[in-house]
Amino acid sequence: EDAVYLNEANAKLASLREQLLESRMIEHVRRINAKAPAREIVTAVLAAAKSTRLDPVLLLAKIETESHYRPTAVSSSGARGLAQIVRGTAKELGLPWERAFDVNLSVMAGATYLRRQLDAVGGDLHMALGRYNGWDDEQYQAKIMRVQARLRGGRDYVGNYYR
Repeated sequence: EDAVYLNEANAKLASLREQLLESRMIEHVRRINAKAPAREIVTAVLAAAKSTRLDPVLLLAKIETESHYRPTAVSSSGARGLAQIVRGTAKELGLPWERAFDVNLSVMAGATYLRRQLDAVGGDLHMALGRYNGWDDEQYQAKIMRVQARLRGGRDYVGNYYR
């Protein structure tokens, strides 16, 4: 009976943590970009993170760094959407180029691509971010880490999502 009670209590606690994380993420997106579809973005991030075994906070920080939560963002190099996917990568991932601005598709493509980069470098986050971005840029990586820490309430956090 005690074990059943503890399992139920742990499940409820985990659910409350997920709800708190989701609400903090939505609030954060709204604070950075009031025009962004915050709930849609966060829902897509949580689903993609779970599917690809990524830390959702890392994925959200990556998206903030890439596009400032603008689904229709286009970079000077032609990268599109929230996750700033270039045409060649979109093709590789099976993302129709004309749908690169779709919130769910862009987030899933970005998560899938980041997971591939992590797997290719044995889980080394800094190397994976450099590969995702096309070059090893310490400022880019540091910005993602700062956003991630801010999302976690200022604590420096490295989970085991990367392995």
